[in-house]
Amino acid sequence: MRKCILCNEDTNGSVGKAGIAWTVICQRCKDLEDSILEQKLRCMAYATEGILKLETHPQP
Repeated sequence: MRKCILCNEDTNGSVGKAGIAWTVICQRCKDLEDSILEQKLRCMAYATEGILKLETHPQP
C-alpha cells in the first residue's frame, strides 16, 4: 500500500476513465481529476465552436 501523492491517504492505486492504472493516486482523487479534465475539454470544445462560427459568419 502507498500514500496518494495528491491527498496523502493510503491507496492501492486507481484506474482512470481511459483505463490506465495509477499506482500513486487514490481512486477518489483520480475520479475528481478525470471529471475536471472532462469539464475542461467540454469548455474547450464550446469555445472552439464559437470561434469557428465567428470565422465562418463574421460580424459587421
